[in-house]
Amino acid sequence: MLDFRKTLEACRNKMQEGVGPSPEGFPEKCVKEWERLLSYAPLIDESIQMIEVRDKAWLLVKNFEADSKQRDPKSKNFKIEEINNFEIYGVELIFPAARNLLLSAYMSSCWAIYDKLSHVCGRMSGTSSLANNDDINPKLFQGLMNKQKGSGFAVPEVLSECYEPSLQFSYAVRNLLVHEGWPSGEKAFFQGDNVADGFTLTDAFLEWFEPKAKKKDFDSIEYSKKSCLLSDTDWKSKDLLKILETFNAENDQMFAALTKWCVMSTIGQMQCFLERYQ
Repeated sequence: MLDFRKTLEACRNKMQEGVGPSPEGFPEKCVKEWERLLSYAPLIDESIQMIEVRDKAWLLVKNFEADSKQRDPKSKNFKIEEINNFEIYGVELIFPAARNLLLSAYMSSCWAIYDKLSHVCGRMSGTSSLANNDDINPKLFQGLMNKQKGSGFAVPEVLSECYEPSLQFSYAVRNLLVHEGWPSGEKAFFQGDNVADGFTLTDAFLEWFEPKAKKKDFDSIEYSKKSCLLSDTDWKSKDLLKILETFNAENDQMFAALTKWCVMSTIGQMQCFLERYQ
């Protein structure tokens, strides 16, 4: 298992070290291109700083969940009309609003990290149309996982075959929270808006997500084995936090491996071509 933070720190440090001064006679155009590639180290550093933000956001979500579970409607500590009311730093919020606010903060910080790393990896190891196009920032799904626009060495295949379900699920949750809030009716995301409903997903959401996962056996144990080893029980519990915790840990592994490959292969290329000058 790769340690997400330590892997990113090692990549950043390697980029900051570079490969030393360019030897006499080495083409200036190559020097400038390598300098450009190494200039993305600050984006990795920003991603490292965001990890703590994300971890604190997750802690807030889990503390909120724990607080919610303690609110038994039969408890003498709460009046029935107070069960769904929460206070966060002096601001009163009803349960679904607090749930959405805290979960949105967590998911937004997750994808702030993943988007930055997608940018770095796309610039360093993407095909020319992805790496050298200044009009767009390299993206994960439209870029790195695209077999025509992504990278070589079977990288798009590895990302798609090994990580697509976890990435798609996390991205879908992030987009729904940010763009939809907590819709009701046929588009309902959560089972309900009361404390007792917690973070339980609706059948409608899971059915909506199923075709996006591009797996026919979405609800089966076989699918779960292909998707971060989530058990069949985990899926059937419909517990969003349990699913996200497993999926985003898997996504961290993917981005740690991808960033390490992009950085180390780029610097390895530089070192190999400089050997003749030593």
